[in-house]
Amino acid sequence: MSFIKLPSLTDHDILKALDLSQAIVHFSPEGTVLAANDNFLKLMGYRLEEVAGKHHGMFVTQAERSAPDYRAFWQDLAAGSFRKAVFKRVTREGREIFIQATYNPIRDHKGRVRRVVKFATEVTAEVLKTAEYEGQITAIQKSQAVIHFTPEGTVLWANELFLNLMGYRLDEIQGKSHALFVDETDAASQDYRAFWAGLRLGKARTSEFRRLAKGGREVWIQATYTPILDPAGKLVKVVKYATDITAQKLVTADYQGQMAAIGRTHAVIEFDLDGRVLQANDNFLAATGYRLDEIQGKPHSMFMPEAEVKTEAYREFWQKLRAGDFVTGIHKRLGKGGQIVWLRATYNPIFDASGRVCKVVKYATDITRLMTSHLAAVSSAEVTLANVEAVAAASEELTASVAEITRAADSGHRSAESMRDNVSRGEEAVGRLKETTAAMNGVIKLIQDIATQINLLSLNATIEASRAGEAGRGFTVVASEIKTLSGQTATATENIARQIAELQEVSQTVDGTMSGITGGILQLHEASAVLSSAIEEQLAMTRSIASNMHKAVDGVTGTTDNLTKMVQ
Repeated sequence: MSFIKLPSLTDHDILKALDLSQAIVHFSPEGTVLAANDNFLKLMGYRLEEVAGKHHGMFVTQAERSAPDYRAFWQDLAAGSFRKAVFKRVTREGREIFIQATYNPIRDHKGRVRRVVKFATEVTAEVLKTAEYEGQITAIQKSQAVIHFTPEGTVLWANELFLNLMGYRLDEIQGKSHALFVDETDAASQDYRAFWAGLRLGKARTSEFRRLAKGGREVWIQATYTPILDPAGKLVKVVKYATDITAQKLVTADYQGQMAAIGRTHAVIEFDLDGRVLQANDNFLAATGYRLDEIQGKPHSMFMPEAEVKTEAYREFWQKLRAGDFVTGIHKRLGKGGQIVWLRATYNPIFDASGRVCKVVKYATDITRLMTSHLAAVSSAEVTLANVEAVAAASEELTASVAEITRAADSGHRSAESMRDNVSRGEEAVGRLKETTAAMNGVIKLIQDIATQINLLSLNATIEASRAGEAGRGFTVVASEIKTLSGQTATATENIARQIAELQEVSQTVDGTMSGITGGILQLHEASAVLSSAIEEQLAMTRSIASNMHKAVDGVTGTTDNLTKMVQ
């Protein structure tokens, strides 16, 4: 082995070089300051005269000065023991600093310690940073599952949180492969080999991982695999920091499953707060006839009738959504080419972690065919309503007509009653007439008998006058006059008898006619009664029909209103 030949250096040269870069202070074996260079004085904030002859204890805290370890520290130095460490010291202003220092006992030629020389470098920043790192690591280990692996994936160490999560003791996993925690299929895959190859190249991996705990229990973790390099950049180990997200993952999986199910059955579209389209699923695109690139970034108003876009109601619609209120209902929208699309939809404001609305998601069902049927039903209902109202009006008129007929029938019935009474009185008069003519027949017969007797008397008188001769001439004249009167009486009686016979014949005819009239009137009376009863029933039925038609009008009106409301 050969060495480069250097010019010889004296101890003074070496000390001078150290004096430029190190804080140097000389102490007696008891700890009294003998000398200090400018670096030390500047570091501690003192002048030389303020420290010379003072004990080292002025640079440490009161608690440390009083501790047995501090006395032992100087006793060891006085005995010749070398000390090297990071020390906490206190400056003139009371500020705590950290130094990387060596306390070097200096012996005389007899081996006795004559002084102690300290060479120091301030490492406050490094110590604080290290302390911060250590604190962070400690905090991480208290809150996260931590496990260390060799670059090949062999377990070196794991903290309690990891062991509790996976259900193992440390001795059960130490020295075992990381593959212990993964599915056999995954462990044999190319992706798994590439995973560890990447870590060995110093590439950290952060993701959600599915792992198997003891007994095959499934565990989901949010983890970071961090390659740890030494100062030379060589990989020395891999440290994994993990958080158990199994419950969250299950909830997320359930949520995603539900969302996927909704997406399969609903038209879904997302908007930003200005109403521009962010995303839409296939169902929405199919319902409206667009491709995604035709609507992405476009305003919601492209789906609206132009007249509605300019309304106050439409502006309030989006103001309500931006305020975090959901909107649900049946909406008329325009698809590609202006085709009318009816959607039963809910507009849902989505909140971020800060509780602010970040977007709006609409879940919709295409009900165009249903609404087309409803609109047709509304139109039909309106026509039906008009027809029913016309029938109702006709029913009212029919009711009025039937009522008028009823009044006329009642009047006819009363007239029939009156005619029946009059005919009855006529029959009575005809009966009396028949009785009177019958009685007159007796009188005529009596007169005829008297006329016959008178005629016989006249004949007898004539005969007697003839017998009497001239004396009976006057009597003959009287007998002749009586005979003449008897003949006239007979003639008159015959005329009266003939007229009475004619009167009786007329009476018989009248009696027969009156009987026929009476029968007809009785039939008319009965028919009138039947007709009145039938008309009363018809009137009641007509009124019932009219009432039912009014109810039908109300029912059809209600149906029409309900159908109309369904499309609003």
